[in-house]
Amino acid sequence: MEKEKEKEKEKEKEKEKPVKHKSILDLFQSAEAKDAKDTIVELLQLCDNIYYTGRPSMYRCDQYGPNDLPPDGEYDRYRKKYTPDVKQTDYFSMVSTKGNVDELVKHEGLMGSLRKFKGVSELETLKVRFQRTVGEGKSGIHASAKADGISMRVKFTGGAVIQALTRHDHDYGRLVTGYAVLFVPRPDPSFKGTILVRGEALVTGDGHKTLGYVTRRNAASALMGTSIDESKIKSNIKEFLRFRVYELGAYEPTDADKENGWPASLPRFKSDQFALLSRLGFEVVPSKLMSVFDIENDTMGALLKSWQAMLDYDIDGIVVGPESAVEDKTDPPKMTVAIKMESEGEWTVVVEITPNATTTGRVIPQIYIQPVVIDGNTITTIAGKNYPHLIERKIRVNSAVRVIRAGSVIPEIVEVDNEGKNAVEILPPTTCPACDGPLVLTKGERDYLCENPKCPAKEEGQVARYLVEIGVTGFGKVRIAKLDGVHSISDLYALSLKDISKIPTFGEKTSRSLYNQIRERIDGIQEAVLLSAIGPPGIRGKIAARICERFTLAELFGDKPLIPSDFRDVKDVADARAAQIIGFHAAGRAIITALKGYGLRTVRGTATKVAPSGGKVEVICMTGASSYRTKEEYEHLIEAKGWKVVTGVSKNTTLVVTNDLKSETKKMQDAKRLKVPIITYDELEKKLK
Repeated sequence: MEKEKEKEKEKEKEKEKPVKHKSILDLFQSAEAKDAKDTIVELLQLCDNIYYTGRPSMYRCDQYGPNDLPPDGEYDRYRKKYTPDVKQTDYFSMVSTKGNVDELVKHEGLMGSLRKFKGVSELETLKVRFQRTVGEGKSGIHASAKADGISMRVKFTGGAVIQALTRHDHDYGRLVTGYAVLFVPRPDPSFKGTILVRGEALVTGDGHKTLGYVTRRNAASALMGTSIDESKIKSNIKEFLRFRVYELGAYEPTDADKENGWPASLPRFKSDQFALLSRLGFEVVPSKLMSVFDIENDTMGALLKSWQAMLDYDIDGIVVGPESAVEDKTDPPKMTVAIKMESEGEWTVVVEITPNATTTGRVIPQIYIQPVVIDGNTITTIAGKNYPHLIERKIRVNSAVRVIRAGSVIPEIVEVDNEGKNAVEILPPTTCPACDGPLVLTKGERDYLCENPKCPAKEEGQVARYLVEIGVTGFGKVRIAKLDGVHSISDLYALSLKDISKIPTFGEKTSRSLYNQIRERIDGIQEAVLLSAIGPPGIRGKIAARICERFTLAELFGDKPLIPSDFRDVKDVADARAAQIIGFHAAGRAIITALKGYGLRTVRGTATKVAPSGGKVEVICMTGASSYRTKEEYEHLIEAKGWKVVTGVSKNTTLVVTNDLKSETKKMQDAKRLKVPIITYDELEKKLK
């Protein structure tokens, strides 16, 4: 009896032992004996995939790695015998790796960004939405890790990379097939059909430190942003980039695939889609089935931390949606959303506080901290509000401070600890750090102002503001900052086309665009727009328009300046603003005189009342931030076209501009209710050209 039990135990142990699959060489030899050329071609593709990516690949439900590769001599023999016209790298490369990086290609279906939910109240709202859609079952919700890398959609046919696109915007992607063939593993070569997958290009482990970057995402972005030069980047990409998949967008098996046991169609349930992705040979992000009642702050926070602890790459949230893909089949999906947990921030130390002169004349404290990574972003500096705020909060050199990213964007100090820190208090400055001019306190005694009109910080801001106000497009703050030696509007026009083309990143087209635009925009410019562009900080937009309704530029900047009593009947122009425009008389007169030498021709009228030629007056409401410009910059460009900016959506609004078409802000809800057209900032940029 005892012997029988021992035998049973031995049998059970045998069952538990992993089944050793045949080696690739055994598979080659078996296929050769049957003269199965198609199978040998598949095995050659499998070898290429493993060899060039340096990572395991699936073949007919078995995984093979670099140690499973056959001897080089055997591989070469099979390649020469069965594919004599195919070079060793043809399967791997398939598509040229040069000349396709900057091209934009339309996505096969929108490639939008997911709506984001965070905080207790928002998650409660999300839970109610899911209850209406999927009920309260134990496994109605599919959750997966939200990897933080470079989003990429890759199309395969017959095991080869046909196309790879990053997410440029919802409609178009940047073509990066040349990069994908260098590091993206191919699917099981026995699958001959077409699949479309979406995932993230990631740097794992400490690869970012080896490459000299503080964060993994920055390293991935740098690798994906390098100009294609296979000799320079192939080894780095192959070594450091990984592709983690989270979506099977299309699945089209051939008849032969169906006969060989591959599913006949795209699985209905997301967990089955993840299983199919793994079977095809892709590395998928971790996922879990859960109920609607798990959608709460504590549960999701614990799940996120557990995944972060087990992974060697960054995740910054959890993607949740109905387990049944049928219930969420729109593109992009409406019910699948990202849960972003509220960041508790990180503690660090203040190492220095220095005064910083702004373009408006305000001098604010710039707080330098020991570098800290929050939500995948490295924070080294924080803009202080003002010196009284700094003193009241006891923010000092050597203070320990807890930093968050307010609204997931702006670094902010939310807690200060000076206990035993030998913290040193910083006193407000008495002179401007940009020009050494004296500083004065505002009436509210909160801000320190530099009153020197020739302050370099003010001059730099004046040039940037001027370009925005007159409607020059395609030149953000980064490019404007590269205009070395340009300290005034006159300096801008003194640049020749040759001078501009010598500036780093300014190619021939960019240089010609700036040169032509600054001259074209002042030929027939409205006087109110020009005043807003060149005038002092308080004379902008509507104020400039009201002044120009009462006075011409010739009257404002004539032989003699006006006096304060001349402005009494101008709405919203009190003594302080009247003093600003009067004090600006000499500077304004000089700028206008200089611009006349470059083709200045002004026309009467205001920016808010004159409609663009051939079009209606648009009434525009903006929601969400743009990566192109600030809202203030957009307001000036919109008003310069004769359109109007409003802060709320009403029946008179003609356009709502958003950074997220799936957003559910009050403005977006009002726009949908009132059927106001909604566009993106990309589309607004095109309208403003």
